Amino acid sequence: MRQVREVFLPGYKLKFFTAEYIAQWVVLPVNYVRLVMSDKWLDIYYKLARARYVPVFDPKDGTIQIYDIYLDGEWIGSKRTIQQCEDRVQFLLKSA
Repeated sequence: MRQVREVFLPGYKLKFFTAEYIAQWVVLPVNYVRLVMSDKWLDIYYKLARARYVPVFDPKDGTIQIYDIYLDGEWIGSKRTIQQCEDRVQFLLKSA
């Protein structure tokens, strides 16, 4: 998607291309295109690219928790369920 952003961004900023037009070309949902073309994208991408999600079984209640940690091993945030992680991604998409 990075290369697509570099190609379409100048025309998108000048309103030559719409998010819908780009979405047809790359065969992605319009919400994804809006997120990637937004000014917030570089910050969001940096956070997502530097993090990885590690599942951890919690024997106390039998659930699987997801921790998002930096690649250098520092913990970021608190443990989250899979649903909370999905909700977080959906929030980022909607806020773009």
